[in-house]
Amino acid sequence: MFKNRLEYWVDPRTGKPRQLFNQLYRDYPDPWGCEKAKTILSKKIFLEMISEGARKKLAVLDLGCGEGGYTREIKKKLGKSANVTGLEISPLAVKRARQRYRDVNFRVGNLNHLNNRCLYDRIILSEVMWYLTRTIHSALQKIRRVLKAIVTGK
Repeated sequence: MFKNRLEYWVDPRTGKPRQLFNQLYRDYPDPWGCEKAKTILSKKIFLEMISEGARKKLAVLDLGCGEGGYTREIKKKLGKSANVTGLEISPLAVKRARQRYRDVNFRVGNLNHLNNRCLYDRIILSEVMWYLTRTIHSALQKIRRVLKAIVTGK
């Protein structure tokens, strides 16, 4: 275990990224505080916004879903007919998410694992944009390829 959580992301000696997400999940239960964050007003407002105008079965992708708590809240808000998928880089976090929330599809992966055959109505990047600052253009291009409204025009 490192001295603090920051050391899981950045080596303090070299300043280079580590991104040891799986180890972070092993060492800390709910390392991002997502279970507590579900009750924050901004998260509740976001749930209202994402469901606004949802009159049909929505396909939603939550990139960087962690242990799935907020992804599950999205599923609850959108209802049983919604197809909600959480994508997370840490296999341990995905394992925990699958154990806790069986009505949501969770997969191990990141932006590079997006499948062009799966199209989504909504794509959520809650708490992951800062990881993409160096590659934001290519990241948004990858997201664009799987966003239903852009691909199909609907």
